[in-house]
Amino acid sequence: MGAPGANFHRDALARIGFEGAVERIETLYRAGERAAAAAAVPTATVEAVALVGPRAKLREEASRWRRSLLTTVLVPARPGILELAADLFA
Repeated sequence: MGAPGANFHRDALARIGFEGAVERIETLYRAGERAAAAAAVPTATVEAVALVGPRAKLREEASRWRRSLLTTVLVPARPGILELAADLFA
């Protein structure tokens, strides 16, 4: 969690429609309720900024990501993940 008033990630998520969620998450986090803050992250928020889930779902979503302004994909270098990413974005 960034500094109050200077949190890039919070601001970015607010700009794409998750302002209510990030306000709640930030409030919980700053109150020391970190587990509750993590639990308050809506699945839709995660799916708006990351490819997560089973392979079939990733294949469906990859086409949407290809049409977006995406310029960089961060891929963990675990066995199988690099190959999957290459397949999705080839």
